Amino acid sequence: MLADLAKGRLRKKIPELQDALAGRFNDHHALMCGAMLARIDHADTTIAALTERIEALLDPHQAAVTLLVTIPGVSQRTAQVILAEIGTDMSRFPHRRASRVVGRHVPRQQRVRRQARLRPHPTRLQMAP
Repeated sequence: MLADLAKGRLRKKIPELQDALAGRFNDHHALMCGAMLARIDHADTTIAALTERIEALLDPHQAAVTLLVTIPGVSQRTAQVILAEIGTDMSRFPHRRASRVVGRHVPRQQRVRRQARLRPHPTRLQMAP
């Protein structure tokens, strides 16, 4: 039954789920859920195949991936994307900042200066005599 698929905190509420789902989940709903789950399974299979291919292609560049991952905020996947976008040959960039413009993965550091506005509260304004 559908309620038996509950996980986590919903496991305690299986009787309530069974009551809530009674008579509301018919063959059409089962067909639609099956189709959606099949699409998810297909997407998972495709992602796994592509991930395997990406890792095989980046195997010669594992040192660069390891170095990029040491940057705060750069995960394994982000490092792979950076290498795919700009490659490992940095001689084509005239200076350091040019690689940031091409890759668009390193955000610009901007300093925001906030100033507190010192206005009196509207109810505390006094009329001048």
